[in-house]
Amino acid sequence: MLPIESLKDEIVQTINENSITIIEGATGCGKTTKVPMYLAEAGYNVIVTQPRRLAAMMPAKYVAEHFGNRPVGDLVGFYTGIESNFSENSQIIYSTEGSEFLFQISANIRTSSNNVLVIDEIHEWSIEADVLLAYVKNLIDNGADIKLVAMSATLESNLLSNYLNNAPVIKIESNAYNVGFIQKPASELENIVLALARCKNNVLVFLPGKNEISELKKSLIKLFKSYNVGSTILELHSDLSVDEQQRAFFKYTNGKIILSTNIAQTSVTIPDIDMVVDSGLEKRLDIIDDIPSLCLRTISQSDSIQRKGRTGRCGPGFYYLCCDTKFEDMHPSSMPDIYCLRMDKILLSMIRYNIDIHSLDFFHKPNEDNLKASWQLLYKLGAIDEHKNITELGIEMTNIPLDVRFSRILVEAKKYGVECDALICCLIMEYGPLCYERPMLTLASYKSDLFYELELFKQANGPNPILLEDKNVNKSNYAKIVMYFNKLIERLHITKSYSPIDTTSLKKCLLTGFSDWIFIHENRVGYKNSLLATPRLLLKNSCLFKKHKKILVGQPMNFYNNPNSTEFSFTRLIFPTEYSLDELMEFVPQLLTTKHTISNGIISSHILYNDIEIASFELGSVEELHETRPEGFHEEFEYLDKFKQNFKCSYFYDLKLSSVVV
Repeated sequence: MLPIESLKDEIVQTINENSITIIEGATGCGKTTKVPMYLAEAGYNVIVTQPRRLAAMMPAKYVAEHFGNRPVGDLVGFYTGIESNFSENSQIIYSTEGSEFLFQISANIRTSSNNVLVIDEIHEWSIEADVLLAYVKNLIDNGADIKLVAMSATLESNLLSNYLNNAPVIKIESNAYNVGFIQKPASELENIVLALARCKNNVLVFLPGKNEISELKKSLIKLFKSYNVGSTILELHSDLSVDEQQRAFFKYTNGKIILSTNIAQTSVTIPDIDMVVDSGLEKRLDIIDDIPSLCLRTISQSDSIQRKGRTGRCGPGFYYLCCDTKFEDMHPSSMPDIYCLRMDKILLSMIRYNIDIHSLDFFHKPNEDNLKASWQLLYKLGAIDEHKNITELGIEMTNIPLDVRFSRILVEAKKYGVECDALICCLIMEYGPLCYERPMLTLASYKSDLFYELELFKQANGPNPILLEDKNVNKSNYAKIVMYFNKLIERLHITKSYSPIDTTSLKKCLLTGFSDWIFIHENRVGYKNSLLATPRLLLKNSCLFKKHKKILVGQPMNFYNNPNSTEFSFTRLIFPTEYSLDELMEFVPQLLTTKHTISNGIISSHILYNDIEIASFELGSVEELHETRPEGFHEEFEYLDKFKQNFKCSYFYDLKLSSVVV
């Protein structure tokens, strides 16, 4: 019996009597699945938000089996932005927090009744959760007939209750077994895993990312072979398919070692875990100097408590924190995303549905600098006008469940009939490269990592699928991109095409999303963009590495490998594409400026992008240009206050050649 079951009547009665309810339930108490069922039985229509796609789909499957024993899509469904399975009969719908679906429902909320919005895992404080909480609170404060339930295992329940109009808090204790706590240095993690595996334990190991998982897996395979350990080593992260992730739930005679990112912290519950070994680290996306930055960070105390709660379900367990930062020195809770990430996509959706962000009372206030940058980007992309009203182009962009830069590229791609190739490019940039090293194809001179990856994808799906057998192919990235590609071409009504790449049209489309991400090469410095403080270098596996091409368009990215430092570890330009000056002058002439200089009687023309010189040309002497380009010369009368006199000035375009007192 789950701990929550004894509180069923209290939960339903409290929600009946209050507009807003907070449920603080220990990990594994059953709140994610049971609360929606209780409310549906009481006659409510329930929307449950989850921070991740997997966390929306898996509970829907479980609840469908236990609530009416009908297939997913009938009484219980889900919606994740790129895929959905629900119907008019669905009383319970699990949805990812950032999906457009939630705004569509909210727009009609005043005309319906018996609705409950459940924001689960609210302690993660994604931007979408913060916005959704503030918006629904605003609706309730203004008389909307909707109920709100906020749920988490680790929560600032008193502060949240005060914010939510003194909402009642229901606390659910866990009947889990005792879990011991041991902290060790980071250097002992591998040995501890080995020792636990030799005793045939089921061990869940938390690591910051896929690279760390891969490295530890290689090391453990060698150790297990040396010590004759029969434990099965499994990976668990978001890039795996649902079927691959399900392997972590199987039982293994000699035990299992699951190497996981923080996906298993809240989104996945594996009941038979005996031991948890935690690196105490995570990788978080942050915006630093207006650039996406992948940061290695020490987790918070609340994260550690969540991870500890992954064991003790079926018997006593142990939690090993193998981290050089002591638990008591960790931050009490994680930094809310709304403080450190941009709001581009969700802000555009809010504008579309007439939600004024400044009218909302946030639990965590948005970072004003990031909010200002989001407004500026949306205007630059053409998604909003100067009055912050959404444009027709912006409406089209909200229908595409990708980053706003990518949605802008896809809208442009329709004009040239290259939507299929543009979508593949956007997915590669969103989810990562298809190969570890380049070049792998027998294609001579690639001038774009992105188009190289596009060609690889098309060949793997076309006449040469043997490429997928190459060890150099990142099969997990490939599988994920294929999955999203197949779902999005159906949703966006894009015709699948594997025709030759139209590089000219794709380059035009890329510039609509990346007009501010043009980089100019300078010797001994790298690739500069005047909007960014730090020059960029290319990754060593780039097709363009060491070729020093003058103009590249790509994605700037910062990588921080020290969890206790804010100094850059790497500043890189990823997925670069080479452009010529002629292409920039044809595709985006409005982004370029020209200035002229004179030296030794010879006038030169300089082409600049954001004050960085791209090229310069000698035009000739003043006398020669009077004959060949007379249209460039003009005269102006100027009064110079410094001299208290009028001057007649002679110019060649912007270059002052002479001034004479009048």
